[in-house]
Amino acid sequence: MDKRLKVGVFAFSGLLIAAIVITILGRITVGGYKIKIVFNDISNLADDSPVKIAGVKVGHVSKIDVTPDGKAVVEVWIDDHYKIHEGCRARIISTGLIGTKYIQLTTGVLKKPLLKDGQTIEGISTVTIEEILESLRPAAGEEDFGITIRRVFDNLKSVTGKLDRGIKSEEDIEAIVKNLKKATQDLKRFTSYLSEDKIKELFDEFPEAISSVKKAFEKFEEFVKQFDSSESALGTLLTDKEVAGEVKETLKNLKESTASAKKVLRRIEGFKTYWDYNLRYDRCDAKFRNDLGIKIAPRQDKFYYFGASNIQEKTSTYDKGGERIDSFDAYLGKGFGQIFVWGGLLRSSGGFGFSVFSRRKISLYSEFYRFDRKISGKTKPWIDVGMRIKFTNWLYGKAIYSDALDSRDFQIGLNLYYEDEDLPYLFGLGSLAATSTR
Repeated sequence: MDKRLKVGVFAFSGLLIAAIVITILGRITVGGYKIKIVFNDISNLADDSPVKIAGVKVGHVSKIDVTPDGKAVVEVWIDDHYKIHEGCRARIISTGLIGTKYIQLTTGVLKKPLLKDGQTIEGISTVTIEEILESLRPAAGEEDFGITIRRVFDNLKSVTGKLDRGIKSEEDIEAIVKNLKKATQDLKRFTSYLSEDKIKELFDEFPEAISSVKKAFEKFEEFVKQFDSSESALGTLLTDKEVAGEVKETLKNLKESTASAKKVLRRIEGFKTYWDYNLRYDRCDAKFRNDLGIKIAPRQDKFYYFGASNIQEKTSTYDKGGERIDSFDAYLGKGFGQIFVWGGLLRSSGGFGFSVFSRRKISLYSEFYRFDRKISGKTKPWIDVGMRIKFTNWLYGKAIYSDALDSRDFQIGLNLYYEDEDLPYLFGLGSLAATSTR
């Protein structure tokens, strides 16, 4: 055999053996343990995908299989250096909307035992884009979703045009913001005077007081009618025309005061107030955010909202996602059928928003604020686009595309929306006191 051919065969054989050895060694896992995670859907998770804790790679996916009941079971290998306790949480995370997938783990509850080799845990399944789109598909006889979205933007264009005609200059916007800030400061000073004990005492006593006042007004109205009648004994005594005129004028004023007080009481009973709490989870920075507010609806097509957003310990003005920490909301809303629009102070900045309700217990909404924000020298307002799904009368699910023009964070969360029947009595105290001083 030719010498050069022998050298070539020898070199090729060496490379082949080296490749085989490297492949075998690459599949051998030394100094680790395996756990199995069950998901409803793994969203195209691939073999050998990384497993991370707090962004640090601690292992990889070693095997993917399907259970007899149609669920996905993912076997992962974890380096012995990293200890995971029972009570840990596992979810599939994407580096972006269409980025690579990986499994994110937590270390679990430190007081609980460590996971054993081969132990199975339940993973937290994520909602896929396909499931969201399927939920938006119209049922038989319903209007196409695209047409609904087009109408939403047509209405939004109409609203913004009206706002543009109403606001002539930047001075008008500054004046609106100043008035809103003053209103929130006044509200803060008012609430600071109310202790928890005083509020509880008012709630306990005020409904009974309202009932007593209503009965007193009704009896007094009957007395006035009898006193004003010329056939009554007191009426016949009023022979002096001047005295009779003064007394009748007094009775007229008393009647008007009684009618005003009864009107105030009816308005108090018609008020509806709601506690509005939002718990949002940002998939980009893996953090929860809290919002809390009060919605006051004197009528079905009108409401006022006061609250705070992104409530947390304030170490800076903005968090890592660019959202303002401990910001305030104070705005007025108006309904037009299934469409609601609102405007005022949003996240401590002037802004406005709108929402559209459908017949499938799903509502879409969008908010626009921070119009003075500069990104790379360009003005880019903060825009949130979201969807709200009704589970019960007090529990809703939310999906939010936050800061659509810049960071494009995708958030999911829960919304607790609870009607408080005692708060209207508190808000009615001021109206009743104002009526009594006239």
